Amino acid sequence: MRDLVLEEVLVGPVPVGINKFVLQADSPTRDQLKEDDLLGVTVVLVTCSYKEREFVRVGYYVNNEYQYTDAERQAHLQQWKLQQQQQQKQQ
Repeated sequence: MRDLVLEEVLVGPVPVGINKFVLQADSPTRDQLKEDDLLGVTVVLVTCSYKEREFVRVGYYVNNEYQYTDAERQAHLQQWKLQQQQQQKQQ
């Protein structure tokens, strides 16, 4: 498993007082994910820094499950591999 950065932003200057920021990012594409990382537990992590010092860290655990038999799961993963190969050929 490796880190995948979905978005990075710089804001400022920020006025003194209460401020609100909205951070949105597209979900990763299939070609950014390894097959072994498609299912199971992962973390979505948002960190905020000021002058290169982290002051906020919020994390969410996410569990992606696939509720089928092992044979059905293998068939689905095989189909996914074929789609990946087709996409690579088109590029």
